[in-house]
Amino acid sequence: MADRTVRYVGWDIMLEDVTLHDGRRIENQLGGGGMYGAAGMRVWSHEVGLHAKVGQDFDFSLLDRLDVDTSGVITTATPTIRCGSIYDVEGNRTDLMRSSTEVVYEQLTYYDLPPAALSQIRGYHFQSIGDPLWEGFADILTRAGVFVGAEPSLSSAKTPEAIQRVYDYIHTFPLYSPNLLEARKLFGDRPVADTLRALAALGPRYVVLRMGGRGSVTYDATTGESWSVPVVPVAVVDVTGGGNAYIGGMIVGLCEGRGLPEAAVMGAVAASFMLEQFGPPTITPALEEQARIRYEQLLPRITRLS
Repeated sequence: MADRTVRYVGWDIMLEDVTLHDGRRIENQLGGGGMYGAAGMRVWSHEVGLHAKVGQDFDFSLLDRLDVDTSGVITTATPTIRCGSIYDVEGNRTDLMRSSTEVVYEQLTYYDLPPAALSQIRGYHFQSIGDPLWEGFADILTRAGVFVGAEPSLSSAKTPEAIQRVYDYIHTFPLYSPNLLEARKLFGDRPVADTLRALAALGPRYVVLRMGGRGSVTYDATTGESWSVPVVPVAVVDVTGGGNAYIGGMIVGLCEGRGLPEAAVMGAVAASFMLEQFGPPTITPALEEQARIRYEQLLPRITRLS
């Protein structure tokens, strides 16, 4: 869908082939952290768009379920990025990148946004890899007044030097959210409160540590408040995209003037919808109503820590 005002954006689309433990395959499933980030945004706002580069092999009808603006998805001569996931009988997941490094870099390199489009955007979901070209795009967004919520992407950071490059850009983001494994790579094995404060000391006002089934802990460096947010209890099918959607939902909440705990609950609710099936959910009025119900049920369960 196109031709709508776009206030919130996620960047990147991939195609994923999933192999289950019994040999069944789910092919050409929508994937990509930015796609899931946009899905999380869409749970709470109709003014959501995707920016991405895809190949001529991409079927745009796959995006219909998200009900987002797709005018920022451009087709190039390079194939769409393809990845894979293999699940064993215990539910453990192994991720594989099927595309070449050249294809990945070409399709994930940001393109220049027209000034008219940039001026509309309030919030952007960003994956930080420590690459000057990528981080330069985040700087352009920030200078334009866009609220950029970032998560580190450390899957390709195999050396201390690569991890350090990601670390060096943390200060540029107003919202920064690693998961537990990413936080340990960046800061070592510290208590949760110490990790949050170490993150905030580098520059972000809002920091969130996502801890899977243990929920999340948020911290506001300006007010000093910290909150523990449990997960929404759902029947988990696949955890892919939950963290991306959390950040997307939280971006919308903060940009719409919600407080830190309310925005974090919006993030947790958005994440919950990603876990109930393989791939992103279909966004419908019924899902949006269920999001409001889950929000009202989760909000009384959060705990203030400081």
